[in-house]
Amino acid sequence: MNEISIINREMTTEEIKRMDIGFDELSLEEGIEIENLDRFSFVALNGKTFIGCSSGLAYKNGENYSGWFFLTDLFVEKEYRSNELGTKLLKCIEKQAIVAVLD
Repeated sequence: MNEISIINREMTTEEIKRMDIGFDELSLEEGIEIENLDRFSFVALNGKTFIGCSSGLAYKNGENYSGWFFLTDLFVEKEYRSNELGTKLLKCIEKQAIVAVLD
C-alpha cells in the first residue's frame, strides 16, 4: 500500500469533479436529493457605471432551498463608501435569500 500524504495546494479540475461526484453519491446513499445552487446578485449603478455589488450562493436539494446561503461578494467603489450603499446591497441580497428559503 502506498503511503498517504497530505499536501497544501489547489485542487485540480479533475479532483474537484471527483469531489462533487463523491458528494452526490453520498447524498443519494443517504436518501437526500442532490445539492445544487443558485447565484443571487445585485448590482449598484451610478447611471450606467458599476459602483458596487452583492452576490452569493443559495443551496438547494432538488427544487427546495436547504436554508443555507453563502455571501461571496460585497463590494463598493471607494468613492461611494461610507454612505450605507454596502448596507443597502447586503439587505437586498439578505431579503432575496430569506424569501427564496421560505418560499
